[in-house]
Amino acid sequence: MTVSEYEKLTALAKFAVKAQRIIDELEKQVSKLQSSLRKAQDAFDRLYEETKPFFEAMKLAPQRVKDLFSDIFQKAKEGREQEKSQRHGQTARQNTAGRDNR
Repeated sequence: MTVSEYEKLTALAKFAVKAQRIIDELEKQVSKLQSSLRKAQDAFDRLYEETKPFFEAMKLAPQRVKDLFSDIFQKAKEGREQEKSQRHGQTARQNTAGRDNR
């Protein structure tokens, strides 16, 4: 083997070692991404199953579903406002009582 052939063979061997390291790292990345994809697919499947009745109801009676949710949200809002006004009333009564004790 000539010196030139030896140098070329050595350079190719070094290149192969570097390439193998890169391949190994890329294979690890692919494995992690595949795992993440499986988790995302599982989460999507669970979400799909949990929301399936909602989407079926939306197909059958979209206005009734919208009205139902509007009613739920309105009642929740009224409940929050009532709690807020009750807390405000308690605070005002406490402040008044505190002034009366002076």
